Amino acid sequence: VKVIGNRMYVLNNYRGLVIVNLEDDKNPYVEGSVQVLGHPVSMYIVDFLGFVIVSNAPTFDGSSQYSGALYIIDLLDNTNPRIVQMVELTGYPTDSRRVGQVIYVVSNEENYYHWGWGMRGGVMMDDMVLEIESSEPEEEEGPKTHVTSIAFTDPGNIGEKDSVEIDGNAGLIHASSFAIYVPQPNYDYKSPETKFIYVDISDPKGDILVRDSIKVPGLLMDRYQMDHYKGTFRVVTQ
Repeated sequence: VKVIGNRMYVLNNYRGLVIVNLEDDKNPYVEGSVQVLGHPVSMYIVDFLGFVIVSNAPTFDGSSQYSGALYIIDLLDNTNPRIVQMVELTGYPTDSRRVGQVIYVVSNEENYYHWGWGMRGGVMMDDMVLEIESSEPEEEEGPKTHVTSIAFTDPGNIGEKDSVEIDGNAGLIHASSFAIYVPQPNYDYKSPETKFIYVDISDPKGDILVRDSIKVPGLLMDRYQMDHYKGTFRVVTQ
C-alpha cells in the first residue's frame, strides 16, 4: 500500500492494482483498477507511472512455465489505469529496491534434477521382453540469484539495463544508494555461517558489478539485522 497525496495505491493478489480516492476521508471510493497476473512482490509509484513486480507470472511465450515480471502502468488517468509495458524477469523475484531512476530486482532461479534418457531395460510382456529406454536423473547446476536493473531514465525506452548472476539463492537483501548486499546462509549444523555478496549499483544508469564477498559466523534472522552506516556495512547474526 502506498499513499501519495489524496490517492491510495493498493496492490492486491486477486484484484491487481487498485486506486482509492481519499479526497473525502469519510467517503473513500475505488477510483480505478487494473489487473496484473502473478504474486505481488513490490510496487513503486513514480510521477504518473506505476511499477509492479510480481512472481509466478505466466511466461510471455504462453508456455506452462512461470517466471517473474515487471508491469509498467500508466496512471495519468486514475479512473482508467492501463498497462503500457511488461518486462519479463529471470527467476522468481523476492525483493527489489529503487535507487534514483533505476529499480533493482533480486530473483531466485532454482534448478532441479531432470530426467534424461540413457539407461536401457526390459519389461516382460507374456512371452516376450519389450526393450525400453528408462530414464535416470541428471544433475543440473545449483540455484542462482539474479540482480537485474530496470532503468526509466528515458520514458520512451524503459526496460532491462543490466543483469548479473550469482551462485546460490537469497531471500533477504539490504540496499544503499550505491550497493546491494546479498546474504546467503549456510545452515551447517556444527558451524552455520552467512556469506554476504557486495553488488555495486553506483552507476546511475543501472550498470551492475559484483565486487566481492565475505563470510561471517552465524545466520541472519531478518532484513533488519543489516544496515550501512558511514561507510560500514553492519550485520547481526545468530
